[in-house]
Amino acid sequence: MRSIRVAMLLLPMAPLVLVIAILIDGLTDNVTEGDVGIVLGTKVMPDGTPSARLRARLDKADEEVSCPSASIGRTSPARRRTGSK
Repeated sequence: MRSIRVAMLLLPMAPLVLVIAILIDGLTDNVTEGDVGIVLGTKVMPDGTPSARLRARLDKADEEVSCPSASIGRTSPARRRTGSK
């Protein structure tokens, strides 16, 4: 009966222990630069060329990577519209 009480007391603490373990792991992670970037686009033409909107996104991504002062560039398509559909 005592072991059931102990289990009932410790069980609610399990999520807290997991969150602390995840925080410790994340905060002590060694982050390095990546060789790959992901650019979400809209359409690639049948001949393999990007649409005007995708070309604008690719150009912006290239601009962000080429800029030496920017380590991470974020662009939200909802805030920045290219005008092309």
